Amino acid sequence: MCKCEICGPQSHHEAEFSVSFGSDDHVLKVCRWCSQDLRVLGARVNQLVRLPRSVVRCAFWFLGPVRSLFEEVKA
Repeated sequence: MCKCEICGPQSHHEAEFSVSFGSDDHVLKVCRWCSQDLRVLGARVNQLVRLPRSVVRCAFWFLGPVRSLFEEVKA
């Protein structure tokens, strides 16, 4: 997933929304906090689309080495 184009360099938030604005339909990918800030500040947004979230399939890969340590202790 990509970082927020407004606060991404400082906060490293991931973009959750695609916001189009202006007569040329400029598109920004922003996090939920920046989208709320844009609404509060009264930005004229043409369209707000939620980006699909990438599914992270974590099978607890970090527990593999720990499990092998426990198996060595039991033996």
